[in-house]
Amino acid sequence: MADAPGEQVAQLHDRAGRRTGGAGVTEGVFILPKKPAAVIAVGGRVSWDNAAHQCDAPGAGLYPVGVAVEAAGNGASTVTVRLDGVSTAAA
Repeated sequence: MADAPGEQVAQLHDRAGRRTGGAGVTEGVFILPKKPAAVIAVGGRVSWDNAAHQCDAPGAGLYPVGVAVEAAGNGASTVTVRLDGVSTAAA
């Protein structure tokens, strides 16, 4: 996998069975891996932890990627995220 969070999200998308023709996908709704202890409400901001290769609640060193379209509570291993398509630096 690449080091850029957008490229990793595209990789996860490809693994889900969709074809992108080699182009990265930066918008749409995707089920992504989530830090099991993170609690994210519907409409809550979602960030990407590039070191752990999973989503988390916003925090220092994490990359904002979108908003949750379904609640993802403690113990959940995935979160459904609407990617915002905006390239951002780590918080």
